[in-house]
Amino acid sequence: MNNQEFESLKRIFFKNSKEELDNTYKNGLFDYLKSIEELGRYSIIAGYFQYIKKGGSILDIGCGEGLLQNRLGESFSKYIGIDLSKEAIDKAQKQSNDKVEFCVADMNTYSPIEKFDAIVFNEAMYYTSNHLNFLKKYASFLNDGGIFITSNFEVQNNRIHWSEIETVFPKYDETKVVNSKGTTWICKVLMSK
Repeated sequence: MNNQEFESLKRIFFKNSKEELDNTYKNGLFDYLKSIEELGRYSIIAGYFQYIKKGGSILDIGCGEGLLQNRLGESFSKYIGIDLSKEAIDKAQKQSNDKVEFCVADMNTYSPIEKFDAIVFNEAMYYTSNHLNFLKKYASFLNDGGIFITSNFEVQNNRIHWSEIETVFPKYDETKVVNSKGTTWICKVLMSK
């Protein structure tokens, strides 16, 4: 995905047009997420979880079709994925079982009924206006010692005020992922206090 394609998708999310987002999934415009070019960032996110919180519970914000859940294998006790797109969740539901749930929800208003060991924001933080307050809200849904795992397209990552965020949620680790097309992501693990 290039920056122009990303900006186009971002407009869909900020307009909060579920219909446009559903059409994007229905027409296969997110199928590239299943390609090898996207494997690196999904593997880093999964690796962070498996290294730091293996066997724990995980909430995946903006889960799409559940690609991260596939990368995680059986390394979790519970996985809940939410996405604004009903079309994406309908596709993800095929993976549901007693440990895996998917639901249609808006990340800006969603309030889970349980706490998690890790909350993942995989290409989701751009779609909220106040990143720090957004993380503070979700921190209340972390178990003691819980972590946030984020992945952000590098160009958009620069618009997130990490220095402010990391004074509240200290950075545990950070990895830069660059694929063969030169697309770059910054993946981070943030600690809750």
